Amino acid sequence: MDGDDAFLAEKIACYEKAWAKNPEAVLIQAPTVLIDAAGNVQRDGYEDLKHPADGDFLAATYRTQDTDLYYSTSALAFSRTFLEQCLPMDFSDGIELAIDSRLSSVAPLHGHVVSLEESLTLWRQHPRSVSHQGDQRSPLAGTIRRNHYFNTYVQGIKRRRIHLWLNLRYYRQLGRRILPGWLTEPFAQSPTGKRP
Repeated sequence: MDGDDAFLAEKIACYEKAWAKNPEAVLIQAPTVLIDAAGNVQRDGYEDLKHPADGDFLAATYRTQDTDLYYSTSALAFSRTFLEQCLPMDFSDGIELAIDSRLSSVAPLHGHVVSLEESLTLWRQHPRSVSHQGDQRSPLAGTIRRNHYFNTYVQGIKRRRIHLWLNLRYYRQLGRRILPGWLTEPFAQSPTGKRP
């Protein structure tokens, strides 16, 4: 959990119930509510892309050629078994990617991922936050780094790579970089801005 975020009162109980129902899961996540520096609610952060219809995150990774299928740090809960397989983490690859992004992007290679429907975390967005200074400020760079890390990881375990040139989010972010102000709507958010 990031120090500037907060859990809703029922979050731990909901996650425990999800673990009991899915004991084989390696990662459980849920949507966030975005708040500003003062704690005022900005919007519900539910994203369709982070809830594959069939619940198969590995298939979704290869279908979208994208690993950005996960909510922010404070919304993620990893199983002890998975963490014991992955930690301590080796950062000698030189890829500037936070540990939560590294873990979540490869989690479906190790087991089942569960995405709950209810928002249970308050994700504070403010100019001084690390996420705002990093991938939120440059989403294109974040997509490239996650792609690079996933491919570096799968090379070591002899699994299939993903390709940026097949990733629609990459082209949308590239378009925003080349033509500022173009395609301003969030790529992964529900078209209606509401939950399905």
